Amino acid sequence: MALMQKDLLPGRGDQLLTLDDATGLEWLNLTVTANHSYLDVLAGFGGFIGAFGFRYATSTEVGTLYANAGIRKLSGPGPGIDEATHYGIEVLQDLMNGKSMRPVTSPGSVSVDTASMVASGGSGTPSPLVSIEVRQTHLNHAEHEKSYADAGGKTQKAGDRSPLVGSYLVRTSVG
Repeated sequence: MALMQKDLLPGRGDQLLTLDDATGLEWLNLTVTANHSYLDVLAGFGGFIGAFGFRYATSTEVGTLYANAGIRKLSGPGPGIDEATHYGIEVLQDLMNGKSMRPVTSPGSVSVDTASMVASGGSGTPSPLVSIEVRQTHLNHAEHEKSYADAGGKTQKAGDRSPLVGSYLVRTSVG
């Protein structure tokens, strides 16, 4: 696997970055932007876009990150166990700290999910009512075949906030 944690502030031990050395991209930890809207981040929350040189990842870049983590099962749980996808999601969620515990419909089963925003593109300044794309990974510890990443298609308003949603922010590796 070509993914590893790095410090956002060198030598601080914060491990807020995930480096994908196959693409040379650094991904910001998802919890840093959790409960901050797409518009909050664009407006300068945390200085990530601007001072730190991050931008919103494209849907293609998120797909490449998923693929480089070993995630192959997209668009919902399907038949058959795909251990590579299950463990790829588990590793990616651990690296990016993008997880929340939620019960699922199966008794005694626990699913760990992430929901992460990706810029949908378009021109002009986004307003709170503009829709943005939301990507998620779903990890089911009890039933591995139900672990998957969605391929997009879900949307939310650019001004919406949720403690379960962080932004996929990316930049070219700075070394």
